[in-house]
Amino acid sequence: MLQPYQAMMQYYQEVAVQELLTASEVARFLRVSPFAVRTWARTGRLPAVRLSPRV
Repeated sequence: MLQPYQAMMQYYQEVAVQELLTASEVARFLRVSPFAVRTWARTGRLPAVRLSPRV
């Protein structure tokens, strides 16, 4: 199984996404919980950008 970061990078390369994804959208794509996505983003396992404290 691909690591989450590798799976996302492969996805970006295949469809050339030009927009940001929410934690829920990434979770659906990777078939994990949004909590896991946020944890991976916080620990650096997934690249992430926080737009504001409330997002």
